[in-house]
Formats: sequence, structure tokens, C-alpha cells
Amino acid sequence: RDRDDRRSERDVERLKQLARRLASKAVKSGETITMRKELNSFERRVVHLELSEFEGVETESTGDGAMKKIIIVPVASEE
Repeated sequence: RDRDDRRSERDVERLKQLARRLASKAVKSGETITMRKELNSFERRVVHLELSEFEGVETESTGDGAMKKIIIVPVASEE
């Protein structure tokens, strides 16, 4: 089993805060942002779920293997 999947609540909360901060930056700038840190599947799931309800962005994973990066893409609002 992968022990990296066990994160403290504080680590998970920090990851969520980082995701929200980068999503806000993407919305304000209109530019795509790539998270610098490579994330395991658990961490990527946390970020994707956190930003799934965030207005104005979509997320996707990129890279090969178990560790991948997340791209945060601003999208036009549907009004």
C-alpha cells in the first residue's frame, strides 16, 4: 500500500487552500495555471473535487506515471 495516500487533515487543508488560491489567480488573469508540484492520485482527487464547484475554472491532470501535475484552466461563464 502507498503510505503517501495517508495525509494529515492539515496537509489536505493546505492543498485545498493552494488549489483555491491558484484557481482565483487563473480566473483573474485569464491564464492557465499549472501546479508546480507533482501530485499522487489522492492529492489530485482532493484538488479536482475542491475545484469542481469553483466558478470559472476546470481542472485536468497531465503527465505520465503515478505522479502527475494539475492544470487549472479558466473558462468563460455561461450566462
